[in-house]
Amino acid sequence: MIMCRENHASFEFFQSISYGAEISKVLISGGCARISGISQYFTDKLHVSTDEFDPLKQVVSNNWKIDTNFLQEVAPRLAVGIGLALRGVMK
Repeated sequence: MIMCRENHASFEFFQSISYGAEISKVLISGGCARISGISQYFTDKLHVSTDEFDPLKQVVSNNWKIDTNFLQEVAPRLAVGIGLALRGVMK
């Protein structure tokens, strides 16, 4: 799979510029995070623990007006948008 080769190349590049630092975990986000078996595939191919990234994990609200099951389903696809929104909040 091309995506796996690209990630492997990124790992090697990271390790070459970070003086041997090890990657201990990979968080998968975006639409591909919901592909059945993708996390295990990356674990097997890259020899590193992988998990689905949930950008809403630390968000607490008792006033959700959106179905929480829906939010759980789309959460990995929200990573970039939430990250960009937080940039404005964190300044």
